[in-house]
Amino acid sequence: MKIYLMKGGCWALFEGEISALKPELDRRNIAIGDGAGVGDGARVGEGAQVGEWARVGDGAEVGEGAEVGARAAVGEGAQVGEWARVGEGAEVGEGAEVGARAAVGERARVGARAAVGARAAVGERAEVGEGAEVGEGAQVGEWARVGEWARVGEGARVRARAEVGAWARVGEWATVGAWARVGEWATVGEGAKVGARAAVGEGARVGARAAVGERARVGEGAEVGEGARVGEGAEVGEGAEVGEGATVGEGATVGEGARVEHPYDAIVLGPLGSRTAMLTGYRTAKGWRVATGCFYGTVDDFERRVKEFHKGTRHEREYLAACAYLRAKFEIGEEPEKKGATA
Repeated sequence: MKIYLMKGGCWALFEGEISALKPELDRRNIAIGDGAGVGDGARVGEGAQVGEWARVGDGAEVGEGAEVGARAAVGEGAQVGEWARVGEGAEVGEGAEVGARAAVGERARVGARAAVGARAAVGERAEVGEGAEVGEGAQVGEWARVGEWARVGEGARVRARAEVGAWARVGEWATVGAWARVGEWATVGEGAKVGARAAVGEGARVGARAAVGERARVGEGAEVGEGARVGEGAEVGEGAEVGEGATVGEGATVGEGARVEHPYDAIVLGPLGSRTAMLTGYRTAKGWRVATGCFYGTVDDFERRVKEFHKGTRHEREYLAACAYLRAKFEIGEEPEKKGATA
């Protein structure tokens, strides 16, 4: 076996079994545990530690002061930077990089050709897929998953058990909450926040500094503009657009094709009716629509449904009053704004 050992910033090549190299290892304050294996042409820096039964593959590098825990595996050609830590039973795939002072938790997995930036942290049993990138100082929580070729920007946070799909992008200093999901090819912009248990669908876009509340849903291909807000438990349908700085209120539902740009473009009432649910009126390219429960349609359609199923009840009166209110709001929303008007 040929192995490179570092002392004083210089690499020296040695050949032989680990046991025979013990004097050289001691001089360099390098510890290689019982049963551990270091591959041909690998490099182990001064002060590094390789735990019992760990494996460092051919041509891999473990930097100065770095630690590879017991039963961990560092693949061929992979790099573990200075003072970085790979936890017990963790795996760093072939050609992957773990930056200086980064940490990969116990039983976590960093896929082949993936990169974990300097001072970043990957939690216990978390997974960073093949070719994915976790930026400097970013954090991926316990049991979280970052899919193949996805990107998590500098300083971003992917909380425990969250999922970032393949090819998705999470911008610098953005946050994806615990148990939340960001779908494949989706984008969460710089400084944006996706709340706990929320979902951002495939190909959807959440703009910079926007916020998606806890348990909210943003459908496939939808767009939430820069600085916009989607409230807790709200739903934005497939292909819908929430404009820059606009708001979809808590519990609101704006369906497929919605266009929310101004305060009157999404109006939430409730809870009301037989289900004590929220009723949302919203603008689309084809006109105004309402949504509540499993109903999506025009105000006229909703009124007909109410009269059919709730005729003569207080629920009919409540729903029809809400429809009248929405109609009035819609008309106000269509009026041109008068400049200089005062309240």
